[in-house]
Amino acid sequence: MADVDAYDVVFEKDGPMGIDIESSEDGMDAYIRSSTNPKIQKGHMLVGVNDQPLRGLKFEEILEKVKSSKHPRKLSFSAKRREEESAMEATLPLPEDFFAKLPPLSAEDEVAVKKFMDSNLKEAIRMVTTKPEDLGLKLLQESSGVTIHSLQNEGGVNLVRAQTRVPIAADLFMYAALAPDNESFQRIFTMLDPMFRDGHVIHRIPKDWTRYGGKDETAENVNLPLYSVKWAAYALPFPLWWRDFVFCELTCWTPEGYGVSLAMSLPRITEKVPSLEDSHKLVRGSIGMSGYVWRNVPGSDPHKPTGEGHMMTEITYLLQVEPKGVLPPWAVNLTGAQQGMNCLRVVRYAEEQRRLVLKMYDENTELNRTEVMVKTIPKGEALEIPVEVSAAGKTIIVDWILEDNDISFSIIAPDGEKLVNVEKATHNMSGKPYFGRIKTKVKGKHIMRFDNTYSWFTAKKLYYHYLALQV
Repeated sequence: MADVDAYDVVFEKDGPMGIDIESSEDGMDAYIRSSTNPKIQKGHMLVGVNDQPLRGLKFEEILEKVKSSKHPRKLSFSAKRREEESAMEATLPLPEDFFAKLPPLSAEDEVAVKKFMDSNLKEAIRMVTTKPEDLGLKLLQESSGVTIHSLQNEGGVNLVRAQTRVPIAADLFMYAALAPDNESFQRIFTMLDPMFRDGHVIHRIPKDWTRYGGKDETAENVNLPLYSVKWAAYALPFPLWWRDFVFCELTCWTPEGYGVSLAMSLPRITEKVPSLEDSHKLVRGSIGMSGYVWRNVPGSDPHKPTGEGHMMTEITYLLQVEPKGVLPPWAVNLTGAQQGMNCLRVVRYAEEQRRLVLKMYDENTELNRTEVMVKTIPKGEALEIPVEVSAAGKTIIVDWILEDNDISFSIIAPDGEKLVNVEKATHNMSGKPYFGRIKTKVKGKHIMRFDNTYSWFTAKKLYYHYLALQV
């Protein structure tokens, strides 16, 4: 499948263009009704003028954009209709077991992944810490505390580097960045990238990886490094076909105190994952050096939420992608800075975490550097969160708070005993959070249940974090 169903026609001088344009039924698209230019075909859609996309404009606005554009006038057309875009959207997300039949990585493959990612880690840190001018980077945009630089390589892979600071601890960002399963991977990428459509964790290295490696559940004991192989699909601006990528990911702390979530495509691994070009119209791209690098700002205190020297993290976002196919300039213009501004989404995430941290800080100090999760519990429903307790006598430590209203809360042991049972608790933002330390009697899967079944009219927005510790 050819990637680009978009093509350009340049009109050098003012005068008749020899095309007749008609509106779509909803008035949002402009189609060619007839044309004297052999390159412009009947039924094709007008999608850009002078490398500027026409997405979101009404038919009258499109006509005005064309009439007012300067010469030489470049018009971009596409044979792909928006109905095909909707059809692509309907094929995602993939079923949870879509990649289940893929054979596991061989021992040789696992060694290759680890060696490849380890060999690029030092270069990733260099690209983060080196002055932009020394890397040949040029300032692309500066907005809302985010500085974006880019390097345009003719015939090569472009690089975007975005940097900012966020008022959270580096450990908390690691909790969010560590995505070893489909649920966490999809959650964090959906939050950070508006172009992300679906993702799967295909392999973990080691295969039997667990988050804390059998140690106590604390920020210091997060089991790193973690290597993984992931698949992800992204929506490119209409009318371009969407892309998918297979990449290796390394999540680790460096000896210098940098947290790293580094993604790169390794051809020998990518070729083991079948193409979805025919079945889902996805063009397989390749990822260069991409991901996030972060650390606590020197002189800041990750244990101090406010005041002089309070917690602060430097975050750098790298993006180096070979999307394959031929991208028209208007698509590059639309996506380059937009991808760099993913750092701004990190800032928004950090601000929300900070709001919650300030509300929940100090009471259960073990949770201070862990991510606060967010769930909306619909009216008439309940949320059950499994908590695996590895040994009897451990303590489930939990903080939670509602945005508003009340909810019933219980912790249920594997044998059915209710260790906690609170009816219609009013722990919300107008008051204090629920701070719990509950001693368990047996090992096994305990259930934290937030019960909103009694509410016929109101959904409840819940914020929570928890650990099961030997204290």
